[in-house]
Amino acid sequence: MEYDLITPDMFIADIMERWPETIMLFLEHGMACAGCSLADFSTLADALEVYNIPQEKILVRLNQPIMLQKNNPGRSIG
Repeated sequence: MEYDLITPDMFIADIMERWPETIMLFLEHGMACAGCSLADFSTLADALEVYNIPQEKILVRLNQPIMLQKNNPGRSIG
């Protein structure tokens, strides 16, 4: 299994498709990305700028489950 990390240049729709568990985190931050028609065209950096959320804050949280899976291959994400 591939363990690429989420980066600011990734499209929101791609992030949510590959890592569906991220949807709840977007919602927790008041981001309406899950139902937004712009998710296919907006990068994470774009959305974070719109919502005035620091990249570092959310990138760490988004990547936590991926890093956990990478460090514990037998454990499932989500």
